[in-house]
Parts: sequence; C-alpha cells; structure tokens
Amino acid sequence: MKLDIDLKSGAGPIIFGMTRIQVRSVIEGKDEIFRRVDGESSDSDFFESQGIFVYYDNEGRVEAIEVSSPSEAWLEGVDLLSVSSEKAKKIFLSKDCKAELEEDTVISKKIGLGIFDPMLNEDHSHSVESVIVFAEGYYR
Repeated sequence: MKLDIDLKSGAGPIIFGMTRIQVRSVIEGKDEIFRRVDGESSDSDFFESQGIFVYYDNEGRVEAIEVSSPSEAWLEGVDLLSVSSEKAKKIFLSKDCKAELEEDTVISKKIGLGIFDPMLNEDHSHSVESVIVFAEGYYR
C-alpha cells in the first residue's frame, strides 16, 4: 500500500483522530491487536499483510502510524522505506536540524516523523526499516 505522508494529518487514508473502526474500514487485511510496550495504556493495531501499525490514544483515536514493508511511506516524492538510512537522515535534518539522533532512530518532534533502522550508525547504505508519523504530543 502506498501511503503519502501528510505531517499535519497522517499517512494515506489514516488520519489522526480516526477511531479504530474507521481505520479498519480503510485498511485491507486482518488486524491484530497488541501492545508494543508493557504498560501502554491502549491497544494498537497491526495489519501484518500491509506492514502497518496504528497507535491510539487513551480515547481510542489515532495518534501515530508506523509503516514498514511491504507498504511504502512517501514524503515529498521519496519513499522513505526504499532509500538508504543516510539519505533519510539527510531529509530529516533538512527539515529539522535538531532532530534527535539515537543508535537506531531519528525522531523529529518538530515535524512529527521518525525512522527506525537497526543499522543506522553502522551501515549507511542500509534501508530504513520503518517510518512513523505522529501527532503533536505523541512523544513526550
């Protein structure tokens, strides 16, 4: 599934603030309910056949969308999942020079976007593994 990222509203047909029922009506495939981290306050959905994770706030509304293969995460004409982590990092830093660089992630609270690559600092030609787009306040 090709998801065009809109930093203000979401990714593809998944819009921040949608309910779980609304999300399930716009994403093909069976969803699996899970909690990524123990202690999370609300369940998330994983659409395995699409490689899409949807995270909900305490009111059951979309607050973040994480995209991995086989889906595509397009931002301004670039599929962030098909480029090297080095190129994705440069895209981030051009939009937010204060993006948080960690061992395997780059997170920009300013633009509401993050990438994950377990090889981020080891293999600059390695592709990004997942992209997360999130509403303001998701990362505290």
